[in-house]
Amino acid sequence: MLIYLGKYLPITNETLNSLEFLQLRGDPAVLKQQMQLFNHKFQIINAEDLNSEFNTLASNGISKYWAGNNIFAMWDGIQNAGYEKLAMVARIAQTLPTSSSNVEQTFSEIKLLKPNLRNQLSDRSLEALLIINQELRIIKKFKVSNLLIDRYNEIFTLKRKASRNMFEEAQNEGIPTFPLQKTKINELEERMNQENNEDISIILPEESIIE
Repeated sequence: MLIYLGKYLPITNETLNSLEFLQLRGDPAVLKQQMQLFNHKFQIINAEDLNSEFNTLASNGISKYWAGNNIFAMWDGIQNAGYEKLAMVARIAQTLPTSSSNVEQTFSEIKLLKPNLRNQLSDRSLEALLIINQELRIIKKFKVSNLLIDRYNEIFTLKRKASRNMFEEAQNEGIPTFPLQKTKINELEERMNQENNEDISIILPEESIIE
């Protein structure tokens, strides 16, 4: 078992080690070799085009494109500077899952978003909450568009109509209903009217706010 672990552990994988070129830090000759190895493995672009663009990038100065720890912003800047083929290689390299940590983090988030008190949350709603949560890891604040507000109002109106219809059908058929149901419908209508006249502000995890 130890022999097989030593053979297949990712840390000894040549292709995985070549991904260090994404940071563009270190000896340019080594970075070029790593990018060539990765490109050869997946046949992304022509080797001559890669060499030409990388040589130009190295001669113009790689460090001026550094963007702190934000690798995505760095490669966006490189692409905007005209090194589109190098950026293409980097984009594909960034899609490779080098570990299962993201999957494990997602399962941990599910437990926070769908605890026992929210066990009726649908799969579709849970998926939407997960996507929002993952997007906000990088961008902590974003503005809600009018289209999204209109969609929210549409869904809320449908929910209100469904509650009212269910209550009226139960009354027509003589089925006992709880007195609070009618009150709940009135509360929903009052809340809907208030939200039509107010700005929406939603507080998200980590004190993030959607304006």
